[in-house]
Order: sequence, then C-alpha cells, then structure tokens
Amino acid sequence: MPAAICSSCANIGRTSFEFDPNHGTIDLTLGRTVLDADPAALHIAVMTDEAGSLERLETVVAEHIKRFAFREELAFDWKRAPAA
Repeated sequence: MPAAICSSCANIGRTSFEFDPNHGTIDLTLGRTVLDADPAALHIAVMTDEAGSLERLETVVAEHIKRFAFREELAFDWKRAPAA
C-alpha cells in the first residue's frame, strides 16, 4: 500500500517520494510523511520543522489516504512524539 499511496501523491503539489511495497516516504512543502505497512495496519508518521504546520500536514495526509482508500473504513489515531 505505501507504494500506491506514494505514487498517487504526485498530484498534491511539490512532492518527492520513494517507496517499496512496505515502506514509503513523501516529502511535501509542509513536511515529511513516512508510511510503514505490516499485515495489521498502515503506520504513518508526519514530521515538520514548523509546529504550526503539523496539524495541517496530518489533515492533508489523512484526507488523501481516505480518498485513496474510499472503500475502507479508516481511523487515524495521531500521537505526538515526546519532545527531544
């Protein structure tokens, strides 16, 4: 699934991406998204240098994946990483 999602992100805007069947990265102007698939779930991490952009990036990624997987019932459970 990461490969298909990464490929479909080309229409979001300025993007670069790399992927294999179980892992992918997408670089947008808002920040970076990392996708890792296992048999049970698709794990998504979003990172940005601007704290104010994090919620926007989460929204952009979630909306795109929901459109991509419209036949699936998806739930996003975003968790904040502890501050370094």
